[in-house]
Amino acid sequence: GGCCGQRSAPSRRRQSGDAAERPSDRRSRRARHAACVSRATMLRFEGAQMFRSRMVASILSNRPMLIKGIRELSETPGVTDYEVCFAQLLDKLTNGTTITINSTGTTVSVSKPGYVIGGSIEHQCEGRSVGYFLEGVMPLCLFAKEPIQLTLTGITNDEVDISVDLLKTVTMRVLSRFGVSDPYPSVEVIERGLPPHGKGKIVFSCPVLRELKPINLTDPGFVRKVRGVAYGVRISPQLTNRMASTARGVFNKLLPDVYINTDHFKGRDLGMPSDPGYGLAIFSESTTGCFLGSKRAAIRQSAVSRENGRGPRAE
Repeated sequence: GGCCGQRSAPSRRRQSGDAAERPSDRRSRRARHAACVSRATMLRFEGAQMFRSRMVASILSNRPMLIKGIRELSETPGVTDYEVCFAQLLDKLTNGTTITINSTGTTVSVSKPGYVIGGSIEHQCEGRSVGYFLEGVMPLCLFAKEPIQLTLTGITNDEVDISVDLLKTVTMRVLSRFGVSDPYPSVEVIERGLPPHGKGKIVFSCPVLRELKPINLTDPGFVRKVRGVAYGVRISPQLTNRMASTARGVFNKLLPDVYINTDHFKGRDLGMPSDPGYGLAIFSESTTGCFLGSKRAAIRQSAVSRENGRGPRAE
């Protein structure tokens, strides 16, 4: 009996102690549990690689994210101006998203992912062309609550990022294969803008996607037709005609179904005129429904040197 009494006394003391501290302990346990869950589910990355994909994946998966060590050893450490501009675009597209950048710019966190609202949105693209921004947010626009009409202004064609012509002819057609239809997504080029000022404007329209359909594009097939556009801004129309006819002559040696049109833009009548330049964007469709695209842009050498040392790159 005495042995049983010795065992039951500490138990009663523990029960009375828990009853006295239960409200405060419960709140502290909940706080510790929430902190542990947040640390466990947080996506952690290091470096500046795939910055757009990481930001978009954090919002789509509804998981907080932390990126550390962004260009720490560089002469200009931290995020760049166009990465900050991309984060601002994500803030416009979503509701409730909390994006934090530290004072040095080497750490970026998405502490609270929100949801894509949709509707009519306008954004000024700085530092990179509109293709850099549209290519990054396109997966996010598919899962909005309402159809999106995104208006982007800035550089439309350069030698660094994907051009709006390839987004319009290749990316939109591949995107429709995943079940994005009624209406189909579209990119409308209102005005072309070339470096360095880039006074161009495009409108991206995207419907609401209910589910993604699986596709099979493992067989490239054979090229059956070639389409393209030769564009020029504030140059002689004869130059765009020569580009189209020369490119058509090269492809006609391989297949007959080749059509390359011209798009000549004289410039604005009011305000700062667009910078002169020209280029060529070509895409092909295969017998299995695959699309291949390529582009080249010719801009002034002074414009290339202004882009923070970023040299031209072919796709």
